Amino acid sequence: MRRLAIGIILALCAAGVRAEELKPTLEQCTCIFEETAPPTSQRARAVNATLCVQTLDKKQKYCELTIACLRHNIGPNCGASSDPKRSILPLYNLHQDEVSKVTPKNPRVVEQLAKQAKEISTLTEQSGKIIDACVDAYIKQSPLKEALKDNKVSCGLNDGWLSIAFNFEGWLVKFSFGPRQ
Repeated sequence: MRRLAIGIILALCAAGVRAEELKPTLEQCTCIFEETAPPTSQRARAVNATLCVQTLDKKQKYCELTIACLRHNIGPNCGASSDPKRSILPLYNLHQDEVSKVTPKNPRVVEQLAKQAKEISTLTEQSGKIIDACVDAYIKQSPLKEALKDNKVSCGLNDGWLSIAFNFEGWLVKFSFGPRQ
């Protein structure tokens, strides 16, 4: 986890982007394993990201976080927020490629990511109505009364952030799209 946080800080510094203070929530680019844990433990966050993909292995307390866009539309994937549903698979493929580059010696994670790619494609179709409702609210900037979910897919809005999550037997893959500008 410490390596991840240091990597995020170095990447942001290298890009010449100033990190700004935010109060992160689970819907933002944050990895949290226990919501009740103190802020300085079990947490990694990217405070100036507006689009990210994260994979959490809750059993191992392991998290990978890929930043796809920084605030002020810095980055090649910033246009994904204009059509979040169609962006899910390309963003997941980006995440899978980036994680595989960093953790090639961790076959458990690499295998899980490959397995999840196939399932995410299927679940995106099966849970299309749920995802569509959340994306529509996000695009129109209209509130949802509550998060929407079925067995393996959930989505919701919180402070302008769209979160679409896929649950796989102890693993969570979450796509977080920042507030529309």
